[in-house]
Amino acid sequence: MPERDAYLKSINDIIEAERGSTLHEDQLLIESGMDSFSYAVFWLSLSDMGMNLNDEWIDTLDYETLTVSIIIDKIMEQCDGTH
Repeated sequence: MPERDAYLKSINDIIEAERGSTLHEDQLLIESGMDSFSYAVFWLSLSDMGMNLNDEWIDTLDYETLTVSIIIDKIMEQCDGTH
């Protein structure tokens, strides 16, 4: 299973492709500066990379509190089923 750093790199690669600013784990996703279309591309890109996140989980997200760390935790939970 990939390490947290690998997931962070993948997340930042997607953000950069959407012309956003790269983030650290403790930063809010909204700090990336992505627009609403870029968020849709972000979630679809994660899915295309095999990091499938539950649509119901995504639909209930509070972007005011959503950190990159929370996203990585959820990816790791879905990949290994241990959380």
